[in-house]
Amino acid sequence: MQNQSQIEALLLKWLKHRGKCAIEQIRNACLNLLKSFHEEPKHPLYKVLFPLVRKGYVEFCGNGYYQPTQPSILFYNKNQTGVGINLSDEQNAELEEFIKVDEDEFGIVRFVASKNEVCNFLEKNNCEYSEPNAPEILNNFPKISDVIQKFEKATITSTSIQFYDLELGWAKNKNQSIGVFRLSEDSLKFYIRTNQSDFQIPDSKINPDGRPLAESYQAIISELDFLIYEKNKKRLTIKTVNIPILIDRILRMASLNKHDGIEEDFRQITYSNISYSTVKQLNRIFGTQIKIE
Repeated sequence: MQNQSQIEALLLKWLKHRGKCAIEQIRNACLNLLKSFHEEPKHPLYKVLFPLVRKGYVEFCGNGYYQPTQPSILFYNKNQTGVGINLSDEQNAELEEFIKVDEDEFGIVRFVASKNEVCNFLEKNNCEYSEPNAPEILNNFPKISDVIQKFEKATITSTSIQFYDLELGWAKNKNQSIGVFRLSEDSLKFYIRTNQSDFQIPDSKINPDGRPLAESYQAIISELDFLIYEKNKKRLTIKTVNIPILIDRILRMASLNKHDGIEEDFRQITYSNISYSTVKQLNRIFGTQIKIE
């Protein structure tokens, strides 16, 4: 989408003004933004809202409601840099005492400062604080296969089901026997078929990570090579698959202090500054052996 970043930034600005909003309100806002930029209005939430959720600028707060994430500071001790997310105008002004590297269209501020300077800032400002440590956080994540087994079991007797092809979308693939599927083209209920059972995927109003978890599991049991790690460059590339939102956010945090730390292309994303210990945790979570180049 040609105006992707600009549209996302405008929705974030709207949400900061409105605060907590129901998903239907957000859907209408997304539709209006897409139409105003003469973009295809199909799937407005997936085009505009969910990229902001994946970036960590908007959060799900239950029962189909979303809000901007709380003002926060990420600090990268190794190179004495920080990132300010969703800071107020007053908080942003106080950052003027630091050396600003840049401020992007989402209002994300990157700056240079010592840890003591950041701590002094936090004493005067109500912000969340964290030092990104992907392996430590991911160590608390369960295996995706275990999560899928906790989805509600479904008994599907219909034979006229339509499977989701990770590369082609809702293609009519008669050879496919496992993966995400629906019972009709207009159905809003989705399921995943494993080698053992059928499970209903939680509605996005209850768990927005339900579908990404199911698609990731489909990639795993289909033995799709969707994770590639360049060990020398510490770069991780994910192709075709929408990985779980929470894992995506953690991987993004590893290089959020760099304006160009994340490269996104059509159905592909590359994260930088990804340690091998992070990759080992991903192997455990996905139950895969990530291709190392």
